[in-house]
Amino acid sequence: GIDENTVESLAYAQNVPVDFVEFDVQMTSDNKIIVFHGPKVPGIDKDIREMTFAQARAVVLPGGGRMPTLKEWFDQARKHPEIRVIMELKKNFNHDRDRQMVRLVLKEVKKLKAEDIVDYTTFSITMCREIHRLDPSAKILFLQSGTDVLSAEIRPDHSLHTAEPRHLHRSAVIKNHRYIRVGRRHTADQLHLTFGHSEMRSVVALALKGVRETGH
Repeated sequence: GIDENTVESLAYAQNVPVDFVEFDVQMTSDNKIIVFHGPKVPGIDKDIREMTFAQARAVVLPGGGRMPTLKEWFDQARKHPEIRVIMELKKNFNHDRDRQMVRLVLKEVKKLKAEDIVDYTTFSITMCREIHRLDPSAKILFLQSGTDVLSAEIRPDHSLHTAEPRHLHRSAVIKNHRYIRVGRRHTADQLHLTFGHSEMRSVVALALKGVRETGH
């Protein structure tokens, strides 16, 4: 099969077609950004965050692909500008590196003139706040894993600092469709929900435009 987070997988999704695609980025030990989920690299049992950029680029993934650079990814994404891309920034070993990664990512996105097609998502509230500080106009989605999901209501002005977090069981979203409407009011364009295989039928019934299937 095609390796996820590769240019080949993006091209495949563009031909389906889809409304949006989500991809992941990591920061290597020598402070370079690379497109990869991780943190473990298949076949060599190493953490991508402890590898250099050159070492990461040399890895051949199980499907025969290689980890792309942001430029390679966005060069392909630009071929279908109608498909929005959602970039997930993966957490680092500490908050300082989280903030450093955000600075590098936003600098590269600006250099590539890709601000108009990308939204951001991350499990790091530190990264969310740094993105907002550097680019107040950026669309950001804070993620939380587990059954009880910490959901920050992002206000229309995207003020992460004043958002009050609250816990919401993901099964409640399936049973109470009004949460979808509330979420759409707060996030403006899209609501990103992650569900497992057993919940997929209920999710489809919600008539969401985009659902990312996971192995949970």
